[in-house]
Amino acid sequence: MKPLTHRWQHLRYSKAHRLNDPYVVAGRKTYIIGTQDGRFPDMGGHVPCEMGGVWSHPIKVLDGFWLGVGTDLDNVSWLPPADRFETSPVAARHVYPEVLGVAVQQETWAPHDDEAFVVTYEFQRRFEPQDAAARREGAALPVVVLFRTDLQGVWLSERIGWKDGQDKARLVSEEQPGLVHAWDSEMPFHAVLGIVPESRATVRQVEIRHDLWGPEKTHGKGVSIAYLMDLPVDAGGRAAVTFVVSSSSEAQEEALA
Repeated sequence: MKPLTHRWQHLRYSKAHRLNDPYVVAGRKTYIIGTQDGRFPDMGGHVPCEMGGVWSHPIKVLDGFWLGVGTDLDNVSWLPPADRFETSPVAARHVYPEVLGVAVQQETWAPHDDEAFVVTYEFQRRFEPQDAAARREGAALPVVVLFRTDLQGVWLSERIGWKDGQDKARLVSEEQPGLVHAWDSEMPFHAVLGIVPESRATVRQVEIRHDLWGPEKTHGKGVSIAYLMDLPVDAGGRAAVTFVVSSSSEAQEEALA
């Protein structure tokens, strides 16, 4: 009998039409809601404009996350809407049109029993004949990944006195480059963002601002966290980076753990 993980591969569904339809990736505690083109538009009625993004009951964690190719925020080329969407019982994959000679795929999944989710970006760089030297030397790929927090309680939580305060964020330590702690200024709601070491990404800068936006501007009192990175590219033009975002509705230490 083949393992269940193998059979999941045969349950994958792919589509390239009506990609403005919503999708959900869910574990038991955390779930992601966006549209199949990779966007996170303001949506929903119970909590107006706030039902999309990343939730980890009983709180919302993020409004969304976006990627661009470029060396800095003034010259970044954000990914356009995806032109193919794939879903399986455990993950979702977005396939994007090529940007600046780079094809990008994004895979998102939520661990079954943890207040966290994982997003991996895979890159295929197209080398032109004049780029032979860059191919040999393993030239780095500059990318920007932007997360927008929106830490707040679920629908009707204001009836038990929960307040939605302005989100804040900071780097956790100089010894752990790219590890960021975000929190709500009124409630003990926390999120921690980080890059898995296997990505071997060089974090040049982490920009934290309330007025910083990617390709979408969302509702709420969140803060933006932008990672400016260089990714090592192999001889075949391939690169990848994986982020983990965890959360807690009670304590920073739980999110860090």
